[in-house]
Amino acid sequence: MMAAMNGSDLNELRLDVRVAQSRMRSTAMLNGAPLCERDEPLPFGRDEVWTLLDRPDAAERLGRLGQRLSAALFDADALDRLTTLVGDGAAVDVVVTGDGPAHELPFELIRLTDQRVLATVDGVRFTRAVAGVDTAVQPPSPGPLKILVAVGAPEHTENVALDIEAEMQAIMSVVDGLRRVEVTILEVAGPQEIAEALRRDAYHVLHLSAHGSPHGVELEDRDGNAVQVGAEDLVRVLRRGGRPLPLIVLSSCDGAADASTGLAVTLLRHGAERVIAMQTSVSDRYATGLLTRVYRTLAEENRPVAAALAGARAALFDDEGRPEYAVATLFAAGDGPLWNADLDAVPLSNPTDPPSGTGVRELALGELVGRRALLRTVLRTLRDDLPPAEGSALVNGVVLTGVAGIGKTALAGRALNRLREDDDDPWTIVVPASDLGDVAELTELTEALRTRRVLVLFDDFERHLTVGGEAFREPGFADAFAALCKAAERGKILVTSRHPVPGDAPLRRVEVPPMGDAELSRLLLRMPALREVDPDDRATILATIGGHPRLVEFVDALLRGKGGRARLPEVTERLRALARRERIALARSAADAPGAAAATRQAVTLAARDMLIEELVGLLSPAERETLLQAAVVRIPLTAADLAVALDGTDPAAHLVRLRGLTLVAAGGDGVLVEPWVREALAGLHGDRLADRHRRAAAMCAHVFDANRADFGTLTEAVHHLRALDAADELAAFAGRVLPKLDGALTVATFLDPVTTYLPAEHPAFTRLAERARDALEALGRTADAAALGDTVIACHRAAAGAQPNAPAEAEPNASAEAEPNASAWVELSAALDTQGRLLHRLGRTDDARRCYAEALDIDERLSSAEPGEDRLRRNVGLSHRRLAQLALDGGDLGDARTAGAAALDIHRALAEAHPDTAAPQVDLATALGLLAAVARAEGDTAAARQLTEQALELWRRLAVDEPSLQDELAGAVSALADLVRAEGSDPGRARELTLEAAGIIAGLAEADPESLPRKRELLASYWRLADMDTDAGDLACAGKHVASGLSLAEHLAETDPDSLDAWRDLTTALRRTAEHAAANGRPEEVRGNLEWALEIAERLVHRFPRAAGRHRELAAAAERLGDWLRDTGDHAAARALFRQGVAASRRRAALDPGDAGAPLAEAALHARIAELDAVAGHEGRARQRGRRALAALPGGDE
Repeated sequence: MMAAMNGSDLNELRLDVRVAQSRMRSTAMLNGAPLCERDEPLPFGRDEVWTLLDRPDAAERLGRLGQRLSAALFDADALDRLTTLVGDGAAVDVVVTGDGPAHELPFELIRLTDQRVLATVDGVRFTRAVAGVDTAVQPPSPGPLKILVAVGAPEHTENVALDIEAEMQAIMSVVDGLRRVEVTILEVAGPQEIAEALRRDAYHVLHLSAHGSPHGVELEDRDGNAVQVGAEDLVRVLRRGGRPLPLIVLSSCDGAADASTGLAVTLLRHGAERVIAMQTSVSDRYATGLLTRVYRTLAEENRPVAAALAGARAALFDDEGRPEYAVATLFAAGDGPLWNADLDAVPLSNPTDPPSGTGVRELALGELVGRRALLRTVLRTLRDDLPPAEGSALVNGVVLTGVAGIGKTALAGRALNRLREDDDDPWTIVVPASDLGDVAELTELTEALRTRRVLVLFDDFERHLTVGGEAFREPGFADAFAALCKAAERGKILVTSRHPVPGDAPLRRVEVPPMGDAELSRLLLRMPALREVDPDDRATILATIGGHPRLVEFVDALLRGKGGRARLPEVTERLRALARRERIALARSAADAPGAAAATRQAVTLAARDMLIEELVGLLSPAERETLLQAAVVRIPLTAADLAVALDGTDPAAHLVRLRGLTLVAAGGDGVLVEPWVREALAGLHGDRLADRHRRAAAMCAHVFDANRADFGTLTEAVHHLRALDAADELAAFAGRVLPKLDGALTVATFLDPVTTYLPAEHPAFTRLAERARDALEALGRTADAAALGDTVIACHRAAAGAQPNAPAEAEPNASAEAEPNASAWVELSAALDTQGRLLHRLGRTDDARRCYAEALDIDERLSSAEPGEDRLRRNVGLSHRRLAQLALDGGDLGDARTAGAAALDIHRALAEAHPDTAAPQVDLATALGLLAAVARAEGDTAAARQLTEQALELWRRLAVDEPSLQDELAGAVSALADLVRAEGSDPGRARELTLEAAGIIAGLAEADPESLPRKRELLASYWRLADMDTDAGDLACAGKHVASGLSLAEHLAETDPDSLDAWRDLTTALRRTAEHAAANGRPEEVRGNLEWALEIAERLVHRFPRAAGRHRELAAAAERLGDWLRDTGDHAAARALFRQGVAASRRRAALDPGDAGAPLAEAALHARIAELDAVAGHEGRARQRGRRALAALPGGDE
């Protein structure tokens, strides 16, 4: 099958791989001779390989997976032999033949003995073949290399925008200067258009760039709608072309992801010879860089596709960023050169000629970013493919309108370039003399427009109009132009103008708007100076200039500090001319270049001059001017009705029509919008009316809110204006009105951020709003941000209570009537400290959390002592004891936990007895019983634990009948009792019954509130109980499902709240449980992989909390678990290293917490393990020495 590759100096490594029942059976043949045979478990981590690419440690983890894959495919001798072979510089063709599941393995990650990636070594060419597919490979066809490019980028799609311009530019760069390659870029990348192009010409390559899935791609129709094309459908499209297609390149994501029924494999099974595809999502940058190199090699050197891909992969291997070197793969039935240089060339009938790039009207491919929807509209109108609206007159052309520099000329130029490709019915492009004064020429042109396909272009049409565009400068030109427009029956007129054409010209007006966010982000990739600007500065720049292409170019040129030199000569010329007119000195060096803010101001000044802002404003009536300036303070689209509110009821509809005609306002959403840079240019015209306009704008937003029509943008716009007015009281009042109507923590946090960052901490409403923002941040999993805001909240409450930080004793609260407000402030301070303690506990800052809880307890006890008959204050004391008990229990300080827990129970029991018919004291009592039960269980007193848990559960069952909101607590108590009954082992039926009851409650709660992090943690604990239950029953399959669900949820929680210590510890638990399940099911690689991952997390937490003894304890335990596994599987050297790591961690644990009696015991156990390994290895002396160290580590021990 690969005969074309073989030669006397070429080696061939064939891997035949089959996958079944989680095992991989492989045979390796080197140059026809057996190399090795293997039957191994599937390597751990293969299912998650492509999820690793965006992780900080992606390269390291991919490397480990490559090592596991190598170990499964080769024995040590075989891998050494292969390493030596490629190390000597030998050329090796690696051909992996496999069934469907086999090709889901990332073979491109295979590592050699020296840790090099096999697929990236010079001379190694990597190909995949599908078992059972034996397609005959056609001989090379005549050159030059011919590429058909179909870029599916529909305007109406849910997918993110592709950087299609960069991809087309990269492909066309291969053409530039080479006579050995021709390219056709389809204007519409639809199924029918691809088939027609293949019928018209024979191509060597179909380059298909689109969003994709394992089973298809997203193409487009002529209207810009998305067209989903499945694998089988694409096969039929290619067959309709009726010609061989040697290479298909799927630049789409995931084309090779499903190895059984996916796009790449389906194409190969239906006759495709070669398919380059991506095994997962790939960045635009990497795909473009890789395929550019592939095509250049195919065109210049005419090498086999495998060689071209190998060279491109190797060239990009050391690039920084996302490690995507293994994503691209080649499926092939055979290989060899695509074209034959010895045959007579057969060029394309109509190749795409790239624009010259010599001016804005001839922007090179890749320079005109976006505008595809506008271009479609223009081309379909000019080709008469887009009929006029019902009841309207005929359309004889297009007028592109928009502010100066918005991209009208570039868009018109690209339309001309596309029309030149209409070879079946070619166009004649005419750019007439500016005045149309030559009668004979005008007559000839008029006749041509009636009978021939002539396109007459009028660029910068505003030069024929008065300032503002409301009339023609010359009546003679107006008559001549009208005659041309009327005559354009077969031909067409194309106009670019800042303003609409006066009168009733039969032209379709197409407004060119600012760039959208996706287009703007792609344009910025081409701006060298803006790319390097600090992200915050770049955000400020873009907020001012919006999506205006010329302004972006101006700012980039000013930041570069090269005398205003821009990327495009025309932009450079215009910028320098405007700077001379405005007397702005242009920096001549990067050192003298202005900063971001200054460059933005200069660019706006130059653009205002370019757009004639001053002259256009001078044309306005006082009412029109006021409408413009009122609209200019608002950053969101405005309807005429809303703007009328800000204008005291004056209807601005007619004013807005004129302002749009002058391009001072633009269409935006359902209304109009003053573009950001125009707002900036108009800022100096407000004078002393600016505050009044902000106040009117705020009132308008409030009016919309009161009418229940406000979207989130309207709410934040109101905040903006109230901040501009320095109206703190009004801002606080507005926030208070809005908050009850906001849904979701994200909405609340986003709304409150500009409110709380503006209000002074001394403002009466600040603390309340900051607490709401803090709670929203906590609910979002942004624990660190919540804790930072919590510090401010505590400071506010301290100030209100008159307390000194961490020293409540210095300002003891009293019970006098005069001091009642102050006592209330102390209660609120205590509550804030409790909340902060919870946040700090979650962040792993245990000592800080303890200080918060202790201070809260001190406050609560003093308040309660001052008013001993006040049960509310006594309850707070119990709650503080309970929080301290939980913190001590989590930290393993069982003595402190029991003392605090018993104190809490005494208080809550007394209050519950005093108020037997009140729910709250009973809830507190049930909670305290459950906590003390957890302490008893940790102490090993299961009898006491069960007794306390049963008491708590009895209370929860009774309370939950009347209060459904207590289902969480009920589920927790049922789960706790299930654990205890299961641990006793005397009543497995009862344990199962309780486990299933708890699981049902928790699942229902999680489903009802899917965004709740606490409920997700409860669901995680439920998965472990269910897994334990199934394991006890011998149902390992069901247990495995629960373990897998738990691991997935734990990963999600760690990603959602990466600051949370609990989340990472939960993930460590999930990995340990997954390893235990894998061991029980005979999957050793998964055991090792999960334990290695758990160790990595423990190491990260130690680096994050180097002074926390608990983190060192967890690190020692993780190292011990992995070491035990490696010892039991025979890898004694690795086990010994891990045990030594555990010893070091145990010593640091003991140093940080001298009172921790468990630390020396853990160290002694690890020394004993090392001694056992030394004894097995025959090192008796070392074993005895290590044994003495074990004894010495024990309390009272003496080496």
